[in-house]
Amino acid sequence: MLAANGITRRFARTVALDHVNFCARPGEIHALVGENGAGKSTLINIFAGRLRPDSGHATLDGVPLLEGSSDAALRAGIAAVYQSPMLFERMSWEENLALGGFDLGDRLDLRAVADRARQLADRLGFALPPAGATVEGRSVAERVRLEILRALSFDPHVLILDEPTGVLAPEELAAFLDTLRRLRTEGRIVVLVTHKLAEALAVADRVTVLRHGRTVGERTAAATDKAELAQMMVGDLPPSSRRPLYHRAAGKTVLALDHVVVDRDHRRVVDNLSFTLAEGEIGGIAGVDGNGQAELVDLLAGVRRPASGLVRLADPAAGATAVVPQNRDLDGLVLEMPLWENLMLASVLRRRFTGRAGWIRRAPALDFCAELLEKFRIRAPGADFPAAALSGGNRQRLAVARALATSPRLLVAHDICRGLDLRATADVHQMLREYSAGGGAVLLISSDLDELLALCGRLAVICRGRLTEISPADRDPVRIGLLMSGAAL
Repeated sequence: MLAANGITRRFARTVALDHVNFCARPGEIHALVGENGAGKSTLINIFAGRLRPDSGHATLDGVPLLEGSSDAALRAGIAAVYQSPMLFERMSWEENLALGGFDLGDRLDLRAVADRARQLADRLGFALPPAGATVEGRSVAERVRLEILRALSFDPHVLILDEPTGVLAPEELAAFLDTLRRLRTEGRIVVLVTHKLAEALAVADRVTVLRHGRTVGERTAAATDKAELAQMMVGDLPPSSRRPLYHRAAGKTVLALDHVVVDRDHRRVVDNLSFTLAEGEIGGIAGVDGNGQAELVDLLAGVRRPASGLVRLADPAAGATAVVPQNRDLDGLVLEMPLWENLMLASVLRRRFTGRAGWIRRAPALDFCAELLEKFRIRAPGADFPAAALSGGNRQRLAVARALATSPRLLVAHDICRGLDLRATADVHQMLREYSAGGGAVLLISSDLDELLALCGRLAVICRGRLTEISPADRDPVRIGLLMSGAAL
């Protein structure tokens, strides 16, 4: 058994874990759920040897795990996949996997590594990048697939997965969950950290709930439901309307894409795309990751040029467009910088707090940051702490808070709720509704079809760089899912 016995862990003034107990048994999938900052990542980092507890201890089959040694945890048979992929950007994907358990010989044979990886990827239904491709420039979904492959290459007794499924395609998700079930039948322990309660109940045998760093309950999946788990996780959720905004906004056009083509690495990734967005409108683009969404976001952020076609913005001034990128750790935040300095990366906010001499006025900037931390329920020790000290979900909240604080005319949001818990997701959805009701335009790019159907007045599907608009009268989730996967093209 994998067990936590009375574990406490503090980070400065923040108590991340408070006498937490947890037990996962052989031959079961155990889901670990809780809101952002509840302590889930801290607990699995202790199991994986990345952190030491302040008190209490972790055991595997009754034997205490060597604290603070990821190598010892791996030798004991514990492999983990983290929410933020940890790969070497400038190395090829084969070289990254060679750092796992694929290459066991004295000589590095990347061809053998690739062959073994493809065999495992075929079992999972995963697609791999082209031979020799570096990790740099790969989508979040591709990175997550590589992390999962690397973890499984060690043939672990215990597999810990921190939000692994948020960017997987529907067909990849089904194959992946089947793999977890197969690992369970082999007598292994699978710990699944997730915010997706339906997914947890579909695949897990038992569910443990953490709240504010404490264990608040454990249930068998057969004896609970989403409503009870949500109540245990976050209490009462804020009310939110799920009425789709089918009407077309009558405001001025804010964004117009006219037959846009984008190339990357001599390959066409956005193909003849046209789309418009007006004031007060939430427009959605659904798609499986890796079909041109990242390049489209880069284009709208101004860091990539179209090969052809036109991009028209009603207000091209700096700060008029805000972007919440998909990869918050790489593209959205500087993890080593304190929270208030990360906010000042937005030019609009930086100008607001810059004095006559050209220096940022630190005291009011710190006060502003503290206000946003409270408003967006970001659990953090303080504005002076580095972004790296936050959990994945709280980092996402910080990126969203900065974007909305600039009051842009156009908000481009790529997987804006990735890694957010139920309460935070409900809060962000309500903020987007209020922002659009005030005249803001939102382009919501996501692989979460439920989110898009609930929020978007107009909806299109992107697949292989081409856009297919969905009629408001024909929003069948099954058909849209087939379009996302390319099966209906």
